[in-house]
Amino acid sequence: MRDVEKFRAAIVRTPEVLECHAVTGDFDYVLKVVTPDLKALSAFLLSSLARLPGVNAVRSSVSLDEVKSTLALPLAD
Repeated sequence: MRDVEKFRAAIVRTPEVLECHAVTGDFDYVLKVVTPDLKALSAFLLSSLARLPGVNAVRSSVSLDEVKSTLALPLAD
Protein backbone atom coordinates (compact mmCIF):
# COMPACT_ATOMS: atom_id res chain seq x y z
CA MET A 1 0.00 0.00 0.00
CA ARG A 2 1.39 3.40 -0.97
CA ASP A 3 2.05 6.09 1.66
CA VAL A 4 -0.84 8.19 0.36
CA GLU A 5 -3.28 5.34 0.85
CA LYS A 6 -1.86 4.59 4.30
CA PHE A 7 -2.11 8.28 5.24
CA ARG A 8 -5.73 8.52 4.11
CA ALA A 9 -6.68 5.33 5.95
CA ALA A 10 -5.01 6.58 9.14
CA ILE A 11 -6.73 9.96 8.91
CA VAL A 12 -10.15 8.29 8.62
CA ARG A 13 -9.43 6.44 11.89
CA THR A 14 -8.16 9.54 13.75
CA PRO A 15 -10.88 11.07 15.95
CA GLU A 16 -9.13 14.44 16.34
CA VAL A 17 -9.46 15.04 12.59
CA LEU A 18 -12.88 16.48 11.79
CA GLU A 19 -12.17 17.22 8.14
CA CYS A 20 -9.46 16.35 5.62
CA HIS A 21 -9.29 18.02 2.22
CA ALA A 22 -6.91 17.25 -0.64
CA VAL A 23 -5.89 20.67 -1.98
CA THR A 24 -3.79 22.35 -4.62
CA GLY A 25 -0.88 24.64 -3.83
CA ASP A 26 2.04 24.29 -1.45
CA PHE A 27 0.49 21.43 0.56
CA ASP A 28 -1.31 18.22 -0.29
CA TYR A 29 -3.90 18.21 2.50
CA VAL A 30 -5.61 20.62 4.87
CA LEU A 31 -6.99 19.14 8.08
CA LYS A 32 -9.48 20.55 10.56
CA VAL A 33 -8.43 19.17 13.94
CA VAL A 34 -9.95 19.58 17.39
CA THR A 35 -8.15 19.08 20.71
CA PRO A 36 -9.01 20.24 24.25
CA ASP A 37 -6.12 22.73 24.42
CA LEU A 38 -2.82 23.80 22.87
CA LYS A 39 -0.82 21.26 24.85
CA ALA A 40 -2.98 18.45 23.48
CA LEU A 41 -2.68 19.93 19.97
CA SER A 42 1.10 19.93 20.26
CA ALA A 43 1.08 16.33 21.45
CA PHE A 44 -1.23 15.32 18.59
CA LEU A 45 0.91 17.05 15.97
CA LEU A 46 4.21 15.63 17.23
CA SER A 47 3.15 12.19 18.43
CA SER A 48 0.44 11.27 15.94
CA LEU A 49 0.17 13.37 12.80
CA ALA A 50 3.87 13.87 12.10
CA ARG A 51 4.47 10.11 12.37
CA LEU A 52 1.88 9.09 9.79
CA PRO A 53 3.15 7.50 6.57
CA GLY A 54 3.97 10.10 3.93
CA VAL A 55 3.96 13.09 6.28
CA ASN A 56 7.13 15.09 5.65
CA ALA A 57 6.10 18.42 7.17
CA VAL A 58 3.28 19.89 9.24
CA ARG A 59 2.24 23.52 9.36
CA SER A 60 -0.46 24.49 11.84
CA SER A 61 -2.65 27.53 12.43
CA VAL A 62 -4.93 28.06 15.41
CA SER A 63 -8.36 29.64 15.06
CA LEU A 64 -8.68 32.54 17.48
CA ASP A 65 -12.29 33.46 16.75
CA GLU A 66 -15.11 32.13 14.60
CA VAL A 67 -16.54 35.01 12.61
CA LYS A 68 -18.97 32.98 10.51
CA SER A 69 -19.87 29.33 10.26
CA THR A 70 -22.71 28.05 8.08
CA LEU A 71 -23.71 24.98 6.16
CA ALA A 72 -26.19 26.91 4.00
CA LEU A 73 -25.40 26.95 0.30
CA PRO A 74 -26.02 30.17 -1.63
CA LEU A 75 -28.04 28.47 -4.36
CA ALA A 76 -30.72 30.27 -6.35
CA ASP A 77 -34.17 28.75 -6.73
